[in-house]
Amino acid sequence: MTTEQDELLTTAMVAAELLVNVQTVRAWIRDGVLPARRVGLHQYRIRRSDLRKFVDAGAQAVKVASP
Repeated sequence: MTTEQDELLTTAMVAAELLVNVQTVRAWIRDGVLPARRVGLHQYRIRRSDLRKFVDAGAQAVKVASP
């Protein structure tokens, strides 16, 4: 049984949730900004809990950058 936090998402699923292109998600993974696990030659899976941390960190960065 997987919990919501353990749920594994594809790059396409993450892109759809964040309203960005799949290439953007892959760039975040490549740059080490978004943790992911490689499951094939060109496939990654992202834990929902890691995505939540990524989004929360981005929200904090926006708050800090705002005047």
